[in-house]
Amino acid sequence: MDYEEPKVFDGMRRPSLMVMKNPLQEGYVTEVTVNDLAAKSFPDSMFTQAALAK
Repeated sequence: MDYEEPKVFDGMRRPSLMVMKNPLQEGYVTEVTVNDLAAKSFPDSMFTQAALAK
């Protein structure tokens, strides 16, 4: 997988690729690319250190 620099909106770094792991199915990973419009619509609370640590 190629590394892509996270996008920056309003001074906040936001990811351009999210990887979600399904705890119910071991080894099941979903990769979601995030376009610029979608990233702007996400609430800032999704990108706090506490939220990203989960």
